[in-house]
Amino acid sequence: MIVAVVGCGFSIVSNQQLSAAREEHVELRKQVGYLKIDDPGKVVVAQIPASDEVVPPFVHQAHVWRYRIHLPANYGPCFKMQRGLVSADSPRGQGGSGSSWSMGNSEPEEVLSTMALFQHGDKWMFCRSSDGSSSTSSLRKDFVIGSLDDFVIETPVSIGDEARMIDKAEAICLLRFREKELAKKRNGEPKKNLYRGFAVYLFSAKHRDAFEAWANGKVDSMKEFQP
Repeated sequence: MIVAVVGCGFSIVSNQQLSAAREEHVELRKQVGYLKIDDPGKVVVAQIPASDEVVPPFVHQAHVWRYRIHLPANYGPCFKMQRGLVSADSPRGQGGSGSSWSMGNSEPEEVLSTMALFQHGDKWMFCRSSDGSSSTSSLRKDFVIGSLDDFVIETPVSIGDEARMIDKAEAICLLRFREKELAKKRNGEPKKNLYRGFAVYLFSAKHRDAFEAWANGKVDSMKEFQP
């Protein structure tokens, strides 16, 4: 009887320790952006917290988004940024834009993509960097950022959520940062589905023409594109 009781006690303690270890393991997965690749032919995105070391000490205000991204073989990542006026549900917009792209890898690969919004003097700057490509641009001086609650911020996945699996033929909005109210024309009337802000998209080089047709308003989606 004594042996049985002792054995039961050890079993309870062991199960408690195992449960705590599992909880810690789950938490660590969330912190590093665990990528579970069920299908290597899909794009998989996980957002991870940005450490303090990412922001230089001389920067007083900064907002950072970081992603671990699994890319299928021969994907050829393209990044497109639209700033000035942006749509709430597409890559369309008005103002400045910039893009970069890389050759596809013959094997599936994982990249780390970082985007930072920081104040420099009297302006806000936006910087994006990924394996092999980077860009920096400035926002309008009258685009003032106080609290993030004053803006609509769209990301493909949130910190702590399960990684998101996306078809490689789709364009992914890595970040859309916009005001809540529609932008206005010079006469004070609101513009149709255009807001002040910026957006960053990721898509495959194979679908570059389809993405540009969508961004330029020639089609309503990439699926409608006919070369």
